[in-house]
Amino acid sequence: MKIIEKLNKKSGAYCLSAVAKSRDFAFIIDGSLAVNENSASVKWYVANLKMALKKFLLKEEVLPALSKACQYVDERFKKYFEEKTPYVGLGICRKWQGELQILLFNNVRCYLKTKEVKVLEDQKVKRDKNLLLKQMKEKPKKVDFPPIYAKLDDQEKYLYYKIPYEEAYAALLCNGPLQHYQDYLELTDTAFFTLISEQGIKYCYTHLRRIEEKDPNMEKLTRFKFIDDVVALYVQLL
Repeated sequence: MKIIEKLNKKSGAYCLSAVAKSRDFAFIIDGSLAVNENSASVKWYVANLKMALKKFLLKEEVLPALSKACQYVDERFKKYFEEKTPYVGLGICRKWQGELQILLFNNVRCYLKTKEVKVLEDQKVKRDKNLLLKQMKEKPKKVDFPPIYAKLDDQEKYLYYKIPYEEAYAALLCNGPLQHYQDYLELTDTAFFTLISEQGIKYCYTHLRRIEEKDPNMEKLTRFKFIDDVVALYVQLL
């Protein structure tokens, strides 16, 4: 598993996202302020979840490693903070015994290149998100935002996908802003993946930021925040 490019750009005072990589796994974490508006505690949670995942993924496949990482971090979070345990988006690619394991949670998408480009994402989150974005466009000042995120310990909410490792060539993990960027450009999944692979994540990020800055009312590019954290990871599967 070879890391071609990674990106982790904050939008505010704190970086609430994270990227990690090794020979056999790679993942991104996208922290949310949906139920916990204390940026410092969300930052702590994301940083400690990153360390715990790296530890447990070294020896185990995706689901047991994630379960142990969550338990480890949640117990310590409760000792230091009174806020609710933060919600996060999560995307993991894991090489394990001849398989590629992909786990997605909340608003993280995976573009997987096999013989064709396949997009993996939680369909309920996608429907809820699209509904909210539609409401924002129609009535931007009257939208109530029900949580589209679930708690990380809710294992029924995971999208878990497995494929023989030799059948996969590359993968892109990304959070919401790059997903909106694809919609803005009106690109098919294959065309968007090709853009990333040929021009790079940083090129797309720079273009995205120019669009956002020229669109403060979020009319051209409908999104939840004027500017949000962007986290993405592009890997070749060797």
